Amino acid sequence: MKKSDYQFYSLTPIDDVDLGIYESALDFVFSDNKVKNVAVSGSYGAGKSSIIASYKKNHTDKKFLHISLAHFRQSDKEKETTNEEPFCNTEATLEGKILNQLIHQIPQNKIPLTNFRIKKSISKISNILTSALAIIGTLSGLYFFFFSKWTGFVDSLQKKWLKDSIDFSILPETRFFAGLGFIVISGIFAYNLIKLQKNKHIIKNANVSGVEIEIFQDCNESYFDKYLNDVLYLFENADSDVIVFEDIDRYDSISIFERLHEINTLVNNNREKNPLRFFYLLKDDIFENKDRTKFFDFIIPVVPVVDGSNSFNKFLECFEKSGVLEKGINREFLQGLSLYIDDMRILQNICNEFLIYHTRLSTTEQDPNKMLALIAYKNIFPRDFADLQLSKGFMFEIIGGKGKERLISSEKKRLKQELESKENEIKRVQEEILKGKGELSIVFCKKVFGHSGWWNWDETFRNQQLLSYENNIQYKPIIDEYKKRVSYIEENRISPLENEITKIKSERIALSGLRLSELITRENVDNFFKDTVFKSETGNEDAFNIIKDSPYFDMIKYLVREGYIDETYSDYMTYFYENSLSR
Repeated sequence: MKKSDYQFYSLTPIDDVDLGIYESALDFVFSDNKVKNVAVSGSYGAGKSSIIASYKKNHTDKKFLHISLAHFRQSDKEKETTNEEPFCNTEATLEGKILNQLIHQIPQNKIPLTNFRIKKSISKISNILTSALAIIGTLSGLYFFFFSKWTGFVDSLQKKWLKDSIDFSILPETRFFAGLGFIVISGIFAYNLIKLQKNKHIIKNANVSGVEIEIFQDCNESYFDKYLNDVLYLFENADSDVIVFEDIDRYDSISIFERLHEINTLVNNNREKNPLRFFYLLKDDIFENKDRTKFFDFIIPVVPVVDGSNSFNKFLECFEKSGVLEKGINREFLQGLSLYIDDMRILQNICNEFLIYHTRLSTTEQDPNKMLALIAYKNIFPRDFADLQLSKGFMFEIIGGKGKERLISSEKKRLKQELESKENEIKRVQEEILKGKGELSIVFCKKVFGHSGWWNWDETFRNQQLLSYENNIQYKPIIDEYKKRVSYIEENRISPLENEITKIKSERIALSGLRLSELITRENVDNFFKDTVFKSETGNEDAFNIIKDSPYFDMIKYLVREGYIDETYSDYMTYFYENSLSR
């Protein structure tokens, strides 16, 4: 395949979405000046950003400013080592990030009065001109104030040619222009100094008669509260119709919406005709109840581009374009895997990684289905995938650790119980003293019917009468015992039991040679994955609750149960990475 034939997918939002009803909804938002806080809600990867990008592309008269608040959840270990207060971790961080992105996206010449400073490199020409102006101003001042001394110095010169060449410098007119230049240059520096102090607060403390006056102090208060005027100033001069807040919901902070709603209200008090709108790109469950309708003036729900119901077709489309579908991918496996992929970006990244790895490591030794399984697992559980390479983590504990050993032990115990049950059954058959169902029916009729004339019944009728009571709660235990003992005295009963015992013994012997996928059954699958716990030599336990509580946990069960990730992972991954580096 030529390099140009490879089909990769960008994970960034696209701007050519067929908007349909979404465009009508957004048009409505911009037609109603009362609608100022808008939620665009949907699951991660549903296409919220693509809808905004497409609308922005089609409506160039609208100015959008994007604030992307990327945030990744801490692991339990990271949380244990983090000693920061919750406010500093969420509220202050969020507000600081919002302000930081605002001041870096607004041209500085439009916000000269802000107290928030941005460091920018100064050109060499600007530095040279400033230095030259400072030198000229300094020399002009010295010349003006020490003119008489300079005049005496010039008169004392012995060389006539030198004295004549600088004779103009002792004229009163020259002194006048030097003084005027000094005043102008001093004025320029004074103006810029005052401007810097007013706009940037370069002087923070002033000491007057031993009393220190703090002009610009630091504190731990909310940025929005402490610098409210500056915050409003930034939003008012953003020169935008819409400010889009992306991924703000990843911080799980509801109060930030209250603060932004307040900011929006204050900013729009002076913007009646062209209000500044805030768009929030959120997941559906950011609010636990109906309160979300109090925060937003309009909510646009986004139907996911891909979910478990259509991801199979998206996978087929992806692999067909990349030309690897015919390389051995099992469609049945792909269909099963697709049930657990509900994010378009994850799906596209799985396609990208599979194309790269499959193309680079394309050999007959590699099963493309197992490769795809590992890549899917890597995308959904990247931390555990990394741990697997280090021989630790949940997947390792299942496949390479004590998980299989535990399952074999459990199966041996179950088979042992079955074996003992069959052996006891043979023993009871051999010890049965009654011969034939006739004698047995007489004994049990007496237990059930007492002296009600049952002795006049023939064997067949006695048997029928007894079995008719098997659903009777009072006599059910007696009838169950009767049926069991009937089975003991039937012809050739011992022979089938002996065959079953032989089969059970063979299964026990073969257990150690079975793959994990062959050991997992419908009966033990849930307990096997649920009970997997790592216990260190020091006694510390890891129940892997983060993985077990994940909505994608069933994908691990599927990949392991069907044998797409199995005991061969070690050699497989070693070959995987060694060859990817060496080729």
